[in-house]
Amino acid sequence: MLAANVYNNFQFQNYNDKKLHNIELCFRIQKNVNLTAGTYYLFFVNFRMDLVSLQGNSKNMRIFVYKTLVDYYTKHPDSKSALKDWFFKTKESEWNNFAEIKNTFNGVDSVGNRRYVFNIKGNAYRLVAIVLFVPKYVYIRFIGTHAEYNKVKDSSTM
Repeated sequence: MLAANVYNNFQFQNYNDKKLHNIELCFRIQKNVNLTAGTYYLFFVNFRMDLVSLQGNSKNMRIFVYKTLVDYYTKHPDSKSALKDWFFKTKESEWNNFAEIKNTFNGVDSVGNRRYVFNIKGNAYRLVAIVLFVPKYVYIRFIGTHAEYNKVKDSSTM
């Protein structure tokens, strides 16, 4: 059996938000010659993708999405400073567990299923967010007044 190997490497790098995205494609073509059965070509494709942003390279929390806060405080201008304060404190945090959230915001409660209720502006408003500690993600699920929050039946499913 005679084998010939050919390798081609293609790399793509993009610097987006100071995070490296590296994609590498490796192609291997192997020609197998079998005298009794004929000639066969075998193709092997290796695909490796390193996305640093998915590996949690950043230590700070990443909030999805800021536009939700902007839309809310545009409709409710008295909540603007409190929501911006929440955003910047959360963005600069490096939470790894609920106790660390509690150190940043004393008025936060865990309602289960990775959801946390934050009291905003002296409990005038409530913000429910999903906090994923390992990738450092915070997903805003609800912003409303205390009265609107009381109408929610189960905040652990938001």
